[in-house]
Amino acid sequence: MTFRFRLSSITMPRWEAILTRCLLAWLLWNALPYAIPPWTSQPHPTGLGHFFDFTWLSTPANYELANLVSRSGIILFALGVLPVFGLCGFLVLDISLHSLASSQGFQGHGAQVNGLLALGLLGGYLWHAAQRWKVWNPLHQPLLFDAGSAAASALQGARIMLAATYVVSGLSKVTKGGIDWPLRGDSFVLQILKAQDEMRATHIHTELTSSAVAFGEFLAAHPALASLMLCGALALELGAFLALLGRRWALAIGIGLLVFHKSNHWLMGLPFKANQWALWFLFIMPLHWLVQIPKSLYYKNKTISDQHAPSLLPIWKRLAKHPVTIALLLAFFLLWRGDWYPFSNFPMYSSLKASTNSLLATDLNGNLIPFQSLGTNAPTVKKMLRTELKLRRDAGEFKSYDDVQPGTYRAAIEKVVAAMMAVPGSEFQSHQAFRIVRKDYVAKDGEVIINSQILGEFPAVTTPPPPQAPAAALP
Repeated sequence: MTFRFRLSSITMPRWEAILTRCLLAWLLWNALPYAIPPWTSQPHPTGLGHFFDFTWLSTPANYELANLVSRSGIILFALGVLPVFGLCGFLVLDISLHSLASSQGFQGHGAQVNGLLALGLLGGYLWHAAQRWKVWNPLHQPLLFDAGSAAASALQGARIMLAATYVVSGLSKVTKGGIDWPLRGDSFVLQILKAQDEMRATHIHTELTSSAVAFGEFLAAHPALASLMLCGALALELGAFLALLGRRWALAIGIGLLVFHKSNHWLMGLPFKANQWALWFLFIMPLHWLVQIPKSLYYKNKTISDQHAPSLLPIWKRLAKHPVTIALLLAFFLLWRGDWYPFSNFPMYSSLKASTNSLLATDLNGNLIPFQSLGTNAPTVKKMLRTELKLRRDAGEFKSYDDVQPGTYRAAIEKVVAAMMAVPGSEFQSHQAFRIVRKDYVAKDGEVIINSQILGEFPAVTTPPPPQAPAAALP
């Protein structure tokens, strides 16, 4: 098998483009929750939350209406009827919802790919329309109706965006963690142990398997193997743009990244399901191979020409329009823009230090209380605590996170718990007495040292039952 660099994009027949469009519509459909917490404020505005108040979404009636409009748009996109307007309907709610959620003090990175893929699809449709603006025929205008020809351009836009998200993730690791990032296997082992403890601290019934725990312990004893894994992961992310060179490249990169996600899910509880779905149908593209393999067997003794007509454009113009160039430019834009939903530089694990920590909740006897029973999860509580500490650092209370005093930690975690208790209907409004404990992991002299520290203790709270209406008097 030979791979040649050709200045051409992946072409798709109409039947494949339409089916893939429907599969991505299903991804967008599942990206929208049917209900959201009643967030009544934006205490830590991010992204468009700096300029707009999205708390109107917290009213059930408002969210139900917005959800209905957005899901109607997804259906239109799947059917190819007014697909551009359908995608815009999804993007308005998706960006508004996640700007509101991120403004609560925690920034998740599992949902960005949905918004970015929708932007890629929208860009592909608009590009297709711009190339054909001189010929006005409603049946061939992607703004009105897409019979499949425009869907291929839209999917190419989504494919470019997906490649850019992986490239920028790799760039973040190199720029923030340094060129020696993949050699820090001992620090990565700490992240694995922390992630596994966060799974235990979050779930009542954890998905963590004994084999994952055993492999984590094996890596702790052999950090060089962890470094080898980091080298492979970084190479896959930085080389994700190669998937835009052709279907075989896309298949190889897609399978590699899918194995990468499956391994992270098994070992660290990081599924990134939207990424996996997108890899299946934008990179791996099984629909094509299910048809192509039998066809190649049938025509193996026949001569089939797959030569493309030579382009008359100068090489620099072809390079400027090539999907690889566009993906790399988008990656550097995302690196510059940082977290601004739906944009992100995907900084997860970009800074591997010799120490890290996790949070857990226990009762007064030290028995674990899963955060799930309190209506949240360990990473979210930690991100909210980190946001609160950042505000205090910016206010001059301390210079480095290593210098934070126990009293500052206690005041910060009390504010985080108070913010969660202020959410109407929160499980935090009725709970037993509990403690928030910080678990520290330090890599030193080839060993992992683990210590614990109580950050705050909270008394039991019992929410009184709502008053009952007086019984009607009997006649």
